[in-house]
Amino acid sequence: MKPFFVFVIVALGLFFPVVSFAQEEEPEMNAFIFVNEEPSPLNLNEIRKAIGYPQEAISQNIEGTVILRVLIDKEGNYRKHAVVKEVHPLLVAAVEPVISQLKFSPAKVDANPVMYWMNIPFPFKLVDGETEQLKAQITKLTDELSGKGATYKTWHERGILRSRISEYDDAISDFGQSIQLNPRKNKKKAEKNTYDYLFYSHYGRATVYFVKQQFTEAITDFTTALDFASSMIIEDTAIQKMIPTVYLERGYTYLQMENYDQALVDFQWVLDNSADKDQKCSVYELMADAAVAKDDYPALIKIYSGMIECHPEDYINYFSRGYYKELANDNEGAIRDFSVVVENTNNINVEMAALNLIAWASMKQQNYDQAANALQKALAINILNPDSYFYLGKLSGLQNDTEKMCESFRKALVFGIEGTQKEEAIKVMNESCGGWEE
Repeated sequence: MKPFFVFVIVALGLFFPVVSFAQEEEPEMNAFIFVNEEPSPLNLNEIRKAIGYPQEAISQNIEGTVILRVLIDKEGNYRKHAVVKEVHPLLVAAVEPVISQLKFSPAKVDANPVMYWMNIPFPFKLVDGETEQLKAQITKLTDELSGKGATYKTWHERGILRSRISEYDDAISDFGQSIQLNPRKNKKKAEKNTYDYLFYSHYGRATVYFVKQQFTEAITDFTTALDFASSMIIEDTAIQKMIPTVYLERGYTYLQMENYDQALVDFQWVLDNSADKDQKCSVYELMADAAVAKDDYPALIKIYSGMIECHPEDYINYFSRGYYKELANDNEGAIRDFSVVVENTNNINVEMAALNLIAWASMKQQNYDQAANALQKALAINILNPDSYFYLGKLSGLQNDTEKMCESFRKALVFGIEGTQKEEAIKVMNESCGGWEE
């Protein structure tokens, strides 16, 4: 299984800090943690049902998605949370009292459980009024189905309503009945064209399977829906507009299954065919997740270029593109992107991290003066920044200044360098600087 990645810059200018599986202290909320296995919620559906929908929010037609970032301990228990996306206070107030009851399978690194932060969304969407109204419509359709002349349309409509009130198993059954009873004719007369119901029934059932995390079944239905859409002799404008959404949702399902190649194929189809700019921009973010898992640096550079077009004011995208350019050995391009970050960001931690990586890319170009200048600027922001001392140690080593190299690595260790950088610094200290003791 590929490592899971969270791209965030954290305090002290440390770029993507690594938390080892031996962690004893709580990781910072935005720390970058390599894991072989992500946490999996065990009772999320029950918690969402317990939260319900606040009656006052219903009466005021309030909708939105609350996103909480939850710290999960090594036993899979909730430890604490922060609100990442805060919508209306009524919705946040409905979620927060219940969140501590969440249970998870813990995150793991090489079979060792670790503490881990993850985002949990809680969507609130009003659909056709209150639940009781939907249930009344379901009862009416049930009466029709118990009589003579029940059609695939009726089964489909009840499946839609049942899915909206989270009666997922019943919805799956209704969609299946609609598909089975559909005459599957596609005549030239529009009123005899039944492929639209086949499309929507398979698509509707796919979305329910996804909610139930039955991803293989969801893929089968998404694919069948697309097959029916392409087979229609009489083109349906509404279905044609839906096709990019189906590719997007199928791609996201592949992503959950860690089938990154197929996910990227579906996401690319949306980029090539969708006319919805917002939809394209959301696809770039999903593509980044898949490309990261494949360590596909050229693809990530293209993806972040697209994200920059979507959000030119978000300089973290320049940072991310620069990072992958550096990994792809485009050091000059990396320096340009990191320089844009330095010139425009108001976040000193981001600025320090960008300066440190400008220094590292410059070292790989053997432009030592430029590297030294960048590190000097980073240390002027924070004289206690361990990463800058780490890179200063590397620079001094390249310049054969052993005394300064040892002094810089020692400061990096004293000020709290972590992860593989700590290991490298200790190795240098032991081999060239008379040793190191904690």
